[in-house]
Amino acid sequence: MNKLHITIRILPVFLFYGCGGGTSDTDQHGAQIIFSDPDIRCDMNLSPDHQLMVVPVITMTHDDDGRPIKSIDRPLLIRVPSGEVIDVITSPEVEAIAVEGFIPTGTGCFSEDSQRLYFMSMRSAGVRQFERVRFVADLSAEQPTFRIVEEADCLQSGPNIPANVRVNRLSDKEIHILSTDGTLLGKHTPRGRLNPRVSVSDTDVEYGYSSFRQHPEKDLLAYSVSESSVTGFSAPGGSYFVRTAPPYMREPFFLGSIVYEMVWADDGSLYGCSSHSEHKRTIVRWPPELFSM
Repeated sequence: MNKLHITIRILPVFLFYGCGGGTSDTDQHGAQIIFSDPDIRCDMNLSPDHQLMVVPVITMTHDDDGRPIKSIDRPLLIRVPSGEVIDVITSPEVEAIAVEGFIPTGTGCFSEDSQRLYFMSMRSAGVRQFERVRFVADLSAEQPTFRIVEEADCLQSGPNIPANVRVNRLSDKEIHILSTDGTLLGKHTPRGRLNPRVSVSDTDVEYGYSSFRQHPEKDLLAYSVSESSVTGFSAPGGSYFVRTAPPYMREPFFLGSIVYEMVWADDGSLYGCSSHSEHKRTIVRWPPELFSM
């Protein structure tokens, strides 16, 4: 069998607790770097058993003459929290169809038991018509291998869990995060001196991007506050953690200046995609003991 045209590496785990100069705010607040790559797209799919994660890495495809054609989101399968990249190879039938443009991309979806990982590739076949090919990798096998399959028996992403808080927008420059009983959990103003506006999404965005990540079973909430520059473009904001029920915290815990996608694990740890000046884009983990203080 041939290898999929990607580079597979086993990366070390980087632990950092209050490192010296040159590290970002996320580094300085007890996060653990799981994986780092400058071409990561900040999206992630955590398996139901929270042992595996798929992250897309932006990769440019080229023609026979070496000219770039288009970028694709090649999937990278990572064991968490170790950061080990799992080598998934392709069967001959997948190699054969890859020349037609059908390859696994994106973050895929896991089976309920986390033993299989599915992807779908599609291309236009006329007006409002598409050709679809589905792939599966058996993750319980000694050597996981992509093969073609007719149907994908997997768990699709469910709706976002509504945040158990209320948002009070006092002005463009001030937002209050309140508990359901009216307790002030967080007060947010622009961190950038020249940024005129801070914002968050509504607390009950059902699908798509939401500023809030409520733990499904615990009174824990991670959220991001966006900022806009004087030119109207987005500017680095901040990401935070609060408890949404007593005992409340005196102030929000600062997770980092730029944390994008975030997801809670069953053990109470929080995974996120963070952009670092030193480490580029990274998948990071905040351990559960950080949220039990």
